[in-house]
Amino acid sequence: MPAIDHHKEQPVPPPSEVQGPVHPTVCLPWQRCLFAILAVAAAAILRIEFLDFLGPHLPYVTFIPAVLASCLYCGASAGLLATFLSVGYVSFCLDTSVDQILIVHGATERLVAAFSILSCAALGLVAWLLHNDQSRIIAAEHQAKLAYERSRIEASLRESEARYQEQILALNAGLEQRVRERTAELEAAIREQESFSYSVSHDLRAPLRHINSFSSILMEEYAADLPDEARNYLARIKGASKSLGSKIDHLLELSRLSRTELKCEWVDLGQIAAGIAAMLRETEPQRCVKLSIEEGLLVRGDRALLGQLLENLLGNAWKYSSVRPSARIAFGKSCADGQDSFFVKDDGVGFDMAYSGKLFEVFERLHGAQFEGTGIGLATAQRIVQRHGGEIWAEGKVGAGATFFFTLSSAAVDANQPPPTPHHR
Repeated sequence: MPAIDHHKEQPVPPPSEVQGPVHPTVCLPWQRCLFAILAVAAAAILRIEFLDFLGPHLPYVTFIPAVLASCLYCGASAGLLATFLSVGYVSFCLDTSVDQILIVHGATERLVAAFSILSCAALGLVAWLLHNDQSRIIAAEHQAKLAYERSRIEASLRESEARYQEQILALNAGLEQRVRERTAELEAAIREQESFSYSVSHDLRAPLRHINSFSSILMEEYAADLPDEARNYLARIKGASKSLGSKIDHLLELSRLSRTELKCEWVDLGQIAAGIAAMLRETEPQRCVKLSIEEGLLVRGDRALLGQLLENLLGNAWKYSSVRPSARIAFGKSCADGQDSFFVKDDGVGFDMAYSGKLFEVFERLHGAQFEGTGIGLATAQRIVQRHGGEIWAEGKVGAGATFFFTLSSAAVDANQPPPTPHHR
């Protein structure tokens, strides 16, 4: 059996349990009229029965109780109706006229008539006062009932609020516990990733260095004694170890992106893209490539990471457009669905949109050994965009080039600092 909390506020009991029996309620209008009509009818029957005994004088003797009863039970309106009905009956139904009624003979008859009139007036006043008092009692009881209902509802609301508050506190406690557990799991995963990165950067590099070193020694000291096929094998071993070392470097770089703290500042993407384009031209000056770069693309973000992002995207466009004798590469900004996005477009080999979901996966390459690469560049680009709260996607067609779009969220923008005025060259 649950314990009773004596400190808990209890609702006030209903008035009927405190103030005794409930007073009669006020009659409805049709009930008042019906009562007055019945009372006057009963008075008329009595007046007819005692007509010989009472004579033509004092015709209202039997109607006075009817008027008083109507006043006492149903209020002044019923009494007024009973009065009009009584006067009408006496005036038109009894064998007397109003003039005869108003004429009295003798002192006794005058006293009786005066007493009857005063008695009716006094009793009517008393009935009116009693009825008003009854109405006040009923109104007070109604207010008490409303107060009781209000206190009961308020107590129920307070109880519900307390119960919901307890549930919210319990949910908050459970949520905090789950957050602590998830945080511990995340910290453990980060430590494991750091341990893996350390292992990759140290434990795997040593065997690769040995492979490269011994391959170089064989090529330098025993090249004359080795057949051409053996020298070819050694060259392939050196190339494979070099490719593996490059992949390890890119994996470490990709793992560091999740832990690198963003240093937000105003960055001119057009200026960075122009610098990357100049570097690409220097590496392959013999190529004919028309580069179109939009200027004044100011954003806030990490300069180093955004530079790496553009280097990967423009480098991909440069690489996969090398099949064209005269290639076109463009970098700029577009607006779609009310959101600004940046794009890198080329007219290279393109890709099949059916495999677009694999573009940003690690080590996934849609093209073979025709083009160099490790398969990590686009995964790194996606990680950089996600660190800036944006999205990246691609559109392409085989033989018709590809376009990479990316957005940068306003979460990386500091609205308190206005963008600098771009310098015109």
